[in-house]
Amino acid sequence: MNEKELPVDKVEVGTELASNVVNKYNQVLISAGSRFEEKHRFLLKTWGIKQVKVKIESENKNFSFSEEQKLEALNELKERMFWSPRNDIETELVQIAVERICKSKAAIK
Repeated sequence: MNEKELPVDKVEVGTELASNVVNKYNQVLISAGSRFEEKHRFLLKTWGIKQVKVKIESENKNFSFSEEQKLEALNELKERMFWSPRNDIETELVQIAVERICKSKAAIK
């Protein structure tokens, strides 16, 4: 994974922080490895912090998962979902979620 410095207002919720975010007194406001949350924007604005370093996935990684891995991820997702896809957009969201679960499991190994 690579790192990139981004303006706080451009950081997407869920993005992993690459380094600690500290205030002018060198106190850690948000630890490295934390996932960025909407509430962090207000905190950072309060302290006048305009940019943070985030982790970004390498775009050249091509992941290929077996049908068994996809099915396992889909079953895991179904345990957390309380609805079934009703249209093409929701079906695509499920497919994206399955892919992300597969990627996260591959990253752990």
